[in-house]
Amino acid sequence: MAMNLADEVRGIVATDPAAVGQRMSVNENRQLPLHFAVRKNRPDMLALLFELGADPAATDGYGAPAAVYAATPEVDRRVLARLGGKGAADLFIALALDDQTRAARLPRENPGITKVGGASAGTLRLLAKRGNASAMRWLLDRGVDPSAVWSHWDAEVTPLHLATLHGHAEVVRLLLEAGADPKIRDSRQWQCDGLGRTCRTSGDRRRSR
Repeated sequence: MAMNLADEVRGIVATDPAAVGQRMSVNENRQLPLHFAVRKNRPDMLALLFELGADPAATDGYGAPAAVYAATPEVDRRVLARLGGKGAADLFIALALDDQTRAARLPRENPGITKVGGASAGTLRLLAKRGNASAMRWLLDRGVDPSAVWSHWDAEVTPLHLATLHGHAEVVRLLLEAGADPKIRDSRQWQCDGLGRTCRTSGDRRRSR
């Protein structure tokens, strides 16, 4: 898959259909081939895996679907486009692709998506990690909590934690202007400073962008 060898992948799945759902090791978060294809930025492999029956809603060892792996800026729009309309993280995909028409339609189809604890809180966190300020503004304008805590891998974090740690200055400013609380600590006791430029623990060890 990493080498985009489609015929070889087809051959493996033809021999063993269960291979399309073969998990990686615990050290690699029990990722499925879909997760790996997203992480490695392989849109053609994604299309092939869907053709071969891969489940877009299937999760890794932390409960994350493959679409969550598209939150890093290195994953390009071709991968996002392949993931679009597959039912997993649809709001995130629509906004990351700047498809606000689709994004506006989703809450009408699923009113709970923008409620407290709904999918929009997780979407804000993913967009903060990706550094997509315009898409985040769309959510914030619709009342999504800028300080909502959400599970991210093995930690509970806010969008501000992720934007700060990934160096997205514009997103940090946007969140602070929207009222994000920089004093909230994540589940590992990291706290962003008042300017959102660094995160630190109670022991004053710092992680900077």
